[in-house]
Amino acid sequence: MATNSFRASVFLCVSASGFKLKPFMVLTGSDCGKARQELVQEARQFDEGIMHEWIDEVWAPNVESTSVLLLDNLKVHKMSSVRSNLEELETLPQFIPPGASSVSQALDVSVMRVFKMKVEDLYMQTRIFASDNTSMSATE
Repeated sequence: MATNSFRASVFLCVSASGFKLKPFMVLTGSDCGKARQELVQEARQFDEGIMHEWIDEVWAPNVESTSVLLLDNLKVHKMSSVRSNLEELETLPQFIPPGASSVSQALDVSVMRVFKMKVEDLYMQTRIFASDNTSMSATE
């Protein structure tokens, strides 16, 4: 990964009652050991394994009864294994029609852009700090 590149997938989810689920982030690059709460992928972004991990770590602990989960039309969301995993949790996945995000995904419209910019800024500060520390000699 180039030193000034940044690629991340961020999962934010809020229930109809306003309960905020734990944020889930996938960074592209190598795991520097400091971001273990986040997943770090070498080249892939969002794949089937990541979706299952989100379901197991974030969705499952918070689902208490039959639920509906609104998802966009990302290919991985429609995979049979993902549907099965959700159905085992009594979750009915519903897919948002293309072009309808502005009405049905409030987080995409109001929160994600600002959130991703802040995460990118923090990431870049960390990368700059890490590169400054690795270039220092033992006598400094």
